[in-house]
Formats: sequence, structure tokens, C-alpha cells
Amino acid sequence: MNVTELKMEMVEIISQTYDEQTVNRLYAKLQEAIETESIVQEPDVTDESWWDEIPAKQQARILKSYKESFDPKNWIDHEEMKKRHAHRLTK
Repeated sequence: MNVTELKMEMVEIISQTYDEQTVNRLYAKLQEAIETESIVQEPDVTDESWWDEIPAKQQARILKSYKESFDPKNWIDHEEMKKRHAHRLTK
């Protein structure tokens, strides 16, 4: 089962769970797993046919950008972005 299929299966299981306590426990476990695992991982592109069609240099740039997106020093506040791009936000 690939990652996409596994995610869909998880959604199916959760959507059929109606007990609030069970849903809360599942949510807490998922949050715990996310917090204890490294969330900065290369995206799984093994099941994406387009990935093999782009040049290796471009693949490397995409993965580098993805990793950089998790570093708070690269984040820009929403209000700052609105200021920088105000000319694009007007009608």
C-alpha cells in the first residue's frame, strides 16, 4: 500500500468512528506522533509519474525549497506579505 492509499484508508477508518472518546484518543496519538517524529522529510514522490519527468536539477531545487519551508527564519508574516503585495491585491 503506497502513502496515498494508506492515507485514504486512515480517513475511511476515522470517518466511520463515531465514539467521541475514540476520536479524541486517535487525534492525541496522531499529534504525539507528529511532534515526536521529524516532520521535515522529503515528500514521497514515488507514486507521482510527473516527478520522473522533470530534470534532476529541478527535483533538487524543489526538495531544497520544501525543506527550507519548515525553518521559521524563512517565514513571512501575513501582514508583511499583504504590504509587500498590496499592488496585486487591489481590484
